[in-house]
Amino acid sequence: MTRTKCSVCNDSESTQFLYQVDCCNACAMAHRRHCEGNEDPKTYFGDQNCNFCCFKKYRCIEKSKNISIDLAGLLKDLSIREFHRNIVFTTKSVRTNFTVDDAVSSEKLKLINCPLGSHSTFEDWSTMNQIATIDYLKNLEFVKELGDEKTKFIRRIRFRSAILSTAFRSYQQNKDSMDITDNVDIP
Repeated sequence: MTRTKCSVCNDSESTQFLYQVDCCNACAMAHRRHCEGNEDPKTYFGDQNCNFCCFKKYRCIEKSKNISIDLAGLLKDLSIREFHRNIVFTTKSVRTNFTVDDAVSSEKLKLINCPLGSHSTFEDWSTMNQIATIDYLKNLEFVKELGDEKTKFIRRIRFRSAILSTAFRSYQQNKDSMDITDNVDIP
């Protein structure tokens, strides 16, 4: 078996893979003492002599080695999800007392088909745009893994995501300005 240098201290030869980093025993023990201490790890920002920072850096490197991303498949999946989001936005509606907060907190959205010939106002389109975006975000794979942080993440990102979707839809339709749909301008 070939011996490699410790990836943290670059000093001693290492034969162990501790804490997901190829390192020597001394660095592993220093890292363990640091983690058991009362110091807040958020206060360390890349100090080259800090074992905690070195371990974080090498853990990220080790994790990124094992990741293979099918970019074509990912883009196809996002395209299908965006198409579905647009269908929900243009063909569905919600009951009158349904709010955006209800959409964030509920597990499954209860949407109804839009009545034929109905003309929606900017407020109706805007609410439905937010609700369709929330539904889109909830169905992303990584959002399902967030657990308790899911609601907080959706609340923070939903507005920006809805604006991006609206801008992209206007771009696809070769519009000079951003509008919701049916030529309803954004006030």
